[in-house]
Amino acid sequence: HFIMLFACGVATMAVAAAGASENMNGFPYVIANDVENKFSGEYAEMNERMYGSNQYFEVYSPLISTVYGQVYWTMMDEVPLPADIIQKFANKTMAIIGYESDQVQQTPQGDVPLPITAAYNHHYTGYIVSSTAELVRVAPEDPLREGHMDSDGLVSHFVDAQGRANSFPSGALHEANGGEYRQSFHGFPKGWAQFVDSPTAFHMNPMQIDTWNRDNKNFDGFWSGPQPKNSEAAPNASYSGLLECPCTTRFTKSVTPTVSARAIGECAAPISDAAGCLAGVQQLQPPLRITSQSGSNSSMPPGCSLVVQSDSSRPGTPSNSGVAFFNELKTTPTQCGGGMGGANQMFGSNNPTETGVAELGVWVEVAGETLRLVITGPVDVWFGVGLNTTSMAGLPYTVVVDGDGAVSERQLGVHAPGTVLPSVLKIESTQVHGDRRTVTVSRPIATTDTFKLSVSALKANPRLPIITAVGSSKVFGYHQAKGSSVVPMFALDAPMCVCADGGVAPFGKGAGYLLYSPPAGEPGTPTSNVTGANFTRLAFQKSCQPYPASTMILGKNPSCDLRTYTGGQSCCHHLVSLLDADQTTPWQDQPLEYRFKWRIYYEEVTPKATSVPISNVVQHNWGGMATPTEYDVPKCGAGVEGCAFEDGHWVHRMNGTWTVSQMVGGGANFEPVTIHGHCHAPTCLDFTLYNADTNETICQQKPNHGSSNKTFDEAGYIAVPPCVFGDASVGLQPSISLPPSTRLFSIKTCQADVGHHGEMSLWQTYCRV
Repeated sequence: HFIMLFACGVATMAVAAAGASENMNGFPYVIANDVENKFSGEYAEMNERMYGSNQYFEVYSPLISTVYGQVYWTMMDEVPLPADIIQKFANKTMAIIGYESDQVQQTPQGDVPLPITAAYNHHYTGYIVSSTAELVRVAPEDPLREGHMDSDGLVSHFVDAQGRANSFPSGALHEANGGEYRQSFHGFPKGWAQFVDSPTAFHMNPMQIDTWNRDNKNFDGFWSGPQPKNSEAAPNASYSGLLECPCTTRFTKSVTPTVSARAIGECAAPISDAAGCLAGVQQLQPPLRITSQSGSNSSMPPGCSLVVQSDSSRPGTPSNSGVAFFNELKTTPTQCGGGMGGANQMFGSNNPTETGVAELGVWVEVAGETLRLVITGPVDVWFGVGLNTTSMAGLPYTVVVDGDGAVSERQLGVHAPGTVLPSVLKIESTQVHGDRRTVTVSRPIATTDTFKLSVSALKANPRLPIITAVGSSKVFGYHQAKGSSVVPMFALDAPMCVCADGGVAPFGKGAGYLLYSPPAGEPGTPTSNVTGANFTRLAFQKSCQPYPASTMILGKNPSCDLRTYTGGQSCCHHLVSLLDADQTTPWQDQPLEYRFKWRIYYEEVTPKATSVPISNVVQHNWGGMATPTEYDVPKCGAGVEGCAFEDGHWVHRMNGTWTVSQMVGGGANFEPVTIHGHCHAPTCLDFTLYNADTNETICQQKPNHGSSNKTFDEAGYIAVPPCVFGDASVGLQPSISLPPSTRLFSIKTCQADVGHHGEMSLWQTYCRV
């Protein structure tokens, strides 16, 4: 029936015989809007009827290996497609008309599906990619429309490495992609598909959570294992609280500063005591060892100052320590920065983990009217830094270092390479250490070229926005990774005031970092031989929308703000443990090992008159009802926002309103081919999308909950039948077309007898282009 190929520990499958009668997962699928009960949930029958054939191939992911309580969330290594598929579609376009997926353990007796009670699929994205595809990781243009981002807040995309505008570098398979994935339909109606040019490989980025109690050797239903204190699962629950990503005591929080700094002028609201001074300086996160002092000194500004002196052996270079000095004098003649003109020298560095370009470091110095940059990046590809901007839309002055170390200056365009500028840079040094290149350059600030920077404004608000990028080749071109950040600047050899006028961030604006630190001996630490995450710093920033776009702010949903955040995917990161610091990971010598198995159904896009015309679809998502995408379901009770007691149980409802133009963009109509509402077990009860202008229901999805100990029917777990639009003669709802101004409205209903971290609220749609 098929040939199994093993290479480098990764299995792929050659094409199966056409016309196979059974779905890979063994059961027929259903859709939500099968109004006349005509829809067939068997891929073989559907594909034969639509295209006269049932063609597919199968592919396995690389091996996943975890210990109990561990998260697995990363882009996995590339897997080549079967050789005959690569040959068949060389210089041709594949139409992906559907797929199935499963998680399996490979045994001598064949593949054995792994219960979702042992390894919970939080979400995944699979990619079928072209021979010319290039992986890039970028910050999301609009988090409300993006859907699931990677664990570091960036988004993985495949682009055409040759820059062709009308190419199809990949097909992204990521709808109904959580705990519901195995029983939910992932197909398109007749005439619609995802296109991929010359497909050659498969990629996968899964988020899995190991919930298997190893005492349950035969996976006989669900047996709970150790849980952290913050788990919201009831003691007799049919699911593990780990699957909701509770924040554990292995995490601490670092909230973004609400203080402000000044290197000129004076504080409008000085800090009032020494303890507040030290805390305020620490919130600014200077790259220094900070000590605290207090006293009365008329040569210092009143209130709180950070004082950094030059290294005694290297004037003009900051030492590795600073002093948080609290001046007990209420008034002094000394201003911030030490004089009327403020500090003469300032310095700062980016935090590469915040920019999304972890391999690029930037050190900035301002001395008088001279700017000095020390840029460190990969030795074999180009990298660059754009100054005083948060995006390419600012048309920034940019320093680019190519893969041979040559330095150039550009003014970038809007998503365009821009123009090369006459050089005003002085190249002070170029050094290579191993696989890292460091370039030191300087230039005057006061010039008539495109570089615009006000030194006095920088002193008044010592934060320099930059964008950074790294390429995939030596020659400047499309970036492999990009990011934006703000470089905090600090005065040198002068007191920099730290002020209390940053204010208290309103609810929903509390951002910062979650800091993961496992105890000694736990997986990932130097004293353990088990793979895991060691100290990890995870950025946290949400974007909860005000009512009526969302009820998140109205109900003060904890997921909106770092100060109230207690669980969800922000506390899940690749290889972190979801146990508390005082819990030892059990069964460390018994890893759970398995692979994802995919069956991809396809046709060939061909201009032959005898073939069925097939058009490409485009995906549009909307997660703006939540934080985005995820939110907390509260434990309901009388008076709790959004709660109601119905049929002997508490339920919680949230809702939101948005427009077609917000979701689709570009002035296009909303013309869905399929609609999936992504939500999680065991919480989800109903997810309905309406046309708010007419009050018509566009799509109502009611999850099917499992009721046994059998794989594919695990108690509490779900399938979510999608809405599919097309030919009414085969049971499909006729297509719709809604103009950009149309208002959309959605209500999400969940079980709420107990609370739930990290529930999903994400509409995933594939639409006509």
